[in-house]
Amino acid sequence: MWTRGAADPSLGMWIIGAALGGLVVALVTVFKAAWAPYTTPVYAALEGIALGGISVVFETRYPGIVSQAVFLTFGTL
Repeated sequence: MWTRGAADPSLGMWIIGAALGGLVVALVTVFKAAWAPYTTPVYAALEGIALGGISVVFETRYPGIVSQAVFLTFGTL
């Protein structure tokens, strides 16, 4: 998502599609727990795409905020 940039007109659809796809995969995982070894990586990838897209939007609006969030997360860890 970072390579697309905030100016990409399809960015919003990527974010919404990945978030909804993540929701569907999460619900499948909840109701079919035996599928969890296969659906968990798919869920992580979809949510990573959604979070990456949201981060691009926030980084464009507030420069430096994403790197601060990453550094503070690791600092807290």
